[in-house]
Amino acid sequence: MQRPVDAPPAATAPKPPQSDAPATNASLHIPIPPVPELYQCTDFDGKSRDSEHIDVNRRCVPLWVLGYQGNSQACRWVEDSCVRYEGDALCERWRQRAKDAEMEARLTFGNRSAYAQSEAKRIAQIVSTHCSR
Repeated sequence: MQRPVDAPPAATAPKPPQSDAPATNASLHIPIPPVPELYQCTDFDGKSRDSEHIDVNRRCVPLWVLGYQGNSQACRWVEDSCVRYEGDALCERWRQRAKDAEMEARLTFGNRSAYAQSEAKRIAQIVSTHCSR
């Protein structure tokens, strides 16, 4: 049995010359991604909610709930209608969500407290990055 031999060292690329000039903002420019999408979803009763993605909440509703008479076991598939917030309404809604999340973080205790606090921070970050006035 032969002893393994190490591979030869890899060639290193020459280092670029050092400059004493400070870095400019143009060289550090990182584009800010667009405001995250937000949708207003409305159910068949007219109740609305916000969602960060199209969430039609497909479900089978008993026919008697929809006002039909007949077999109580029968149901109809329904979906919520979701519309994307646009323009100023988008940031305005994110600001309201930030207020609501902050309030929930203050009022939530127990197992959900850590989640509510992290969600409030996440939404506040979205507002400060994308919707500052």
